[in-house]
Amino acid sequence: MACSRAAVARVLAEHVQHRFKHARVADTTATWVDIPDELRFVDGDDDSLSNAPITPVETASGPGAATFTPSPACRSASEDGLYSAASVGGTLHSQDPCRPQLFSAYPVRDEQSALLIRHFIRVVSQFFDFCDEQRHFARTVPQRARSNVTLANAMMACAARHLSLTEGLDRTVADAYYQKCLEAFIPAIATRVDDETMLAVTVILRFMEELEVPITGRDSQDHLMGTQAIVRTYEQHSDIQADTSGLLRAAKMAALRQDMYMSLTTQRPMMLTRRGMFPQTSEGMPQQWSDDEWANAAVGHCSDVLEYVFSVEQRGIDQYHILRAANEEWRLSKPASFAPYYVDHSPGSALPNLSFVADWHTMGSMYNLLTSLLLKAHDPTLPHLGPSRRIAVSSADEEIRKSTLTMAGIARSNPDTHSALLVASMAIAMFGDRLTVQAEQQAVDHVLEQTQAKCGWPTDAARQMLQTAWRCV
Repeated sequence: MACSRAAVARVLAEHVQHRFKHARVADTTATWVDIPDELRFVDGDDDSLSNAPITPVETASGPGAATFTPSPACRSASEDGLYSAASVGGTLHSQDPCRPQLFSAYPVRDEQSALLIRHFIRVVSQFFDFCDEQRHFARTVPQRARSNVTLANAMMACAARHLSLTEGLDRTVADAYYQKCLEAFIPAIATRVDDETMLAVTVILRFMEELEVPITGRDSQDHLMGTQAIVRTYEQHSDIQADTSGLLRAAKMAALRQDMYMSLTTQRPMMLTRRGMFPQTSEGMPQQWSDDEWANAAVGHCSDVLEYVFSVEQRGIDQYHILRAANEEWRLSKPASFAPYYVDHSPGSALPNLSFVADWHTMGSMYNLLTSLLLKAHDPTLPHLGPSRRIAVSSADEEIRKSTLTMAGIARSNPDTHSALLVASMAIAMFGDRLTVQAEQQAVDHVLEQTQAKCGWPTDAARQMLQTAWRCV
């Protein structure tokens, strides 16, 4: 029986209240380092600063001043005038990281908020928009935040968490924005469970939750359950499903991908389906699809395969053949724009180089390869006994090895598509044990290392497990 919206709202509010109860808050008894009165921007056009951490240093103007060296993604937005620190004097005035300034409309009044919004638009949004030509999380979400404090604080909390993991920003900055976000989110979600903006808030907070695993040591999945509750509300009520906006579709696809990540890494059935999100496999792959629709089709098909692989119900061989045919159909029918513009696999390199034009071309190919890996690793047609089984398994493992290296190579070849590192790391974590050559092991281990360094994504546990497995080979 379908749950009422009120019931869903109550369950979701309980999850969020649990999250709020256990949210980290600043320790008022701790000894705090003196905060400088202001932070001044160093010229960000110097390429030598591209990997510089956010580090305050004493200057000639006294111990109360510090120089802020942003990475290119965090530089002042002076080139287009949006969220520009330069427009308010070029000086970043610091504030207590546990007391962020909140706002109800743009322009923001403090440069810390401007910096975080900028980082969300230029960097964090890429983790949501990689299969979206309209870039809803980079364009629509910041505009919605003009009048939605909850969404604004979710953006800044997530941006601050990402910066704390990749560039050393004080993590209490993210904690403070997160706490302020939840204070408004809890009462709002109780009455607005069918609000697409609330779904956007929830998937942003879920991404932040995923990034926090190295800090907390566990994945509570509170916000993941929140996204599932909201998406199911849309599935159960055709009146709100009929009017599907671009942001709603983008947020639902983000929620689906987050569920896919947990399904793969925990080897559990999918909690969401792509019903109402995108055409099913049986509807074919029409040539009039846009490139990002083709990429989303690859994502949707991967979710179908995850459901097949980890479902508690017995799935037949006929269904396997249908899924495998759909995977092959995508690869053979995709537009020419999905072909890499550069391909190189030098004999001395463990990983190939395949460079793509746009994020959705990269990620569509990545999800198609991930789907192929899952189908090869869970092939019910393999012989069960005898020498033929050993031969078949050996052949399948070789195909898995090559596909895993290809995914790692794509991630390395397309550094601006940050999500390629995430999906490649998922494949490496699941199938990297098939690699027996030391050079290949070192190459994929470096990809995992770069994923954590550049994306803030936790890969230490996967690296340790693979090192153990490789020692057993």
